[in-house]
Amino acid sequence: MDLGNLFFTWDRVACHQVGLYYLVALVNETQIQLEGSFFGQDWLDGKTVDLEYSWVEQSALNQIELYPINAKERLMRISQGIEHFVDKK
Repeated sequence: MDLGNLFFTWDRVACHQVGLYYLVALVNETQIQLEGSFFGQDWLDGKTVDLEYSWVEQSALNQIELYPINAKERLMRISQGIEHFVDKK
């Protein structure tokens, strides 16, 4: 598992996000939606922001846009232990 502290600017607002990155293995693949997108919301500066999520196979990470930029590299070599990283953009 990787634990990331991400610092970035979003719509001119300074943000800090704590991210947990880990591999998932399902016992029963019918328990959650694996195909297509699912949606959520976040709030920024008093405004609602729509977000789109989807599950991605580890082998397909190089085919998508993913942030933080170094997330692809980290997810391709994710360890059994806990690794902490800080990303400042």
